[in-house]
This record gives sequence, C-alpha cells and structure tokens, in this order.
Amino acid sequence: MSVKRASCDVNFGSLLKAHLRSAGCSVDEGDSEVPISREIASRVDRLELPDRYVCIHTASEDGLRDWQATHWNRLIDHINGVHGLCIVELGLRSPLGRNDDAN
Repeated sequence: MSVKRASCDVNFGSLLKAHLRSAGCSVDEGDSEVPISREIASRVDRLELPDRYVCIHTASEDGLRDWQATHWNRLIDHINGVHGLCIVELGLRSPLGRNDDAN
C-alpha cells in the first residue's frame, strides 16, 4: 500500500507574525519601527553606549519563568569574552549579583 502525502505550504513566516495572524491582527510586512521621543533619545545618548551591545532582560513578572542567575552570568561572560560585546541589562531589578560596569 502506498501512502500519499499532501503537499502544502506550512511556512507562515516568523512566529510573531503567525501569532498575530491567528489572533486576527493585521500584519504589516514592512520593517518594524519604534517611535522614540527626543527626550528619551537624549537620555539614552547620555548613557554613552558602545556602537554594538547586547540587551538582556533577566527578571519576569513570574519568578518561575526566570532563568537561573548562574546561567545568565555564564552567558554574559561568554558573550563579553568571546564576542567582545557589552551587555546591557534591562529591567527594574537584577537577580544577577553583578556590579561590574565593564560588562
């Protein structure tokens, strides 16, 4: 007995776009753009960030979903050591116990 396989295109693009479509939201196919006010841009400029950096957000609203601090610290050390990139941690609190401005 032979099995026929239906051929269909199941590539719906990125996961985000697939979720938006499934929720009935329209999906703009253009580049994403986040409007930033001059005041916010000025505050960010005062941070004097390097040209290339990685942002991480380590703490969620639900602590059960958070990655362990040891894992974050190993990842930060790897990114900084191997790739030479500065790490910028986002959020109101940090569970990492780091106090080094160099990373």
